[in-house]
Amino acid sequence: MKKILILVFTLCLFLTGTAGAQFITPGSAASPSSLPPNGSASGDLSGSYPGPTVAKVNGGSVPASKTVVGTDSNSRLIDASSAIPTALPPNGPASGDLSGSYPGPTVSQVNGSAIPASKAIVGTDSNRKIIDATGATLSNNTTGSAGGLNHSIPATAGYNGETITLTSAQTTAPGKVCFYDSSGTMTLAQANAYATAQGNLGIATVEIDSAAGVFLQDGYMYCSNWTFTTLGAPVYISATAPGTLTQTAPASGNFVRIVGYVTGTHSIRFHPDNTVVGN
Repeated sequence: MKKILILVFTLCLFLTGTAGAQFITPGSAASPSSLPPNGSASGDLSGSYPGPTVAKVNGGSVPASKTVVGTDSNSRLIDASSAIPTALPPNGPASGDLSGSYPGPTVSQVNGSAIPASKAIVGTDSNRKIIDATGATLSNNTTGSAGGLNHSIPATAGYNGETITLTSAQTTAPGKVCFYDSSGTMTLAQANAYATAQGNLGIATVEIDSAAGVFLQDGYMYCSNWTFTTLGAPVYISATAPGTLTQTAPASGNFVRIVGYVTGTHSIRFHPDNTVVGN
């Protein structure tokens, strides 16, 4: 009973503050007006607690009146206007075969080679680089250089100009003119029929014995088998002698085709006209 009385007495002292302790009731002067967090906000927040405002995200401001498209590498918000670059690649200085700057570079070379200035372009080399006429070498049995085929008049037996290697249909002496027939061989031309006077012509440069040989298609040739009398006169295909050239136009009933012009007693400028006229 004594112990119970001591406990009650002690409780009364606590409630009345006799021993320095106080009993705090809600709404009393000792109650705090706000609990933490309170005061001014900082960091990504602005304003004051308990109602701060999110002003930034990871230190980056929140875009105003913008379309937010995502976050950058620092997890900050980015809007559409800042996400779209002002210049898209390619931009800046050009290189390689181009010079100048993007978006308007200039092609200054091709496959590492300069583009020739004020030159006649004839094609590309094995490295796909542009070559001009002065630096080209023609193939396919064409003599001379691209800068100007060697069309000088030979002083002795020989020829200068464009040639082709084809098979002769018969034994063909030097200086004989042939046409390219439907079987793919060179047959002696003759002006007595249209079929043997038309088409692609060539002059045998040497004797060709029913085999492959070189035919002059355009150029100058000297042949001792020829004898011409009038310089500058046209040369025709003969209507009476197969493969023979003559200064006399074929008679009526035959076909006239000029194949060149006399440049000397034994030489002509061979340049077949494509026109074949019935006489």
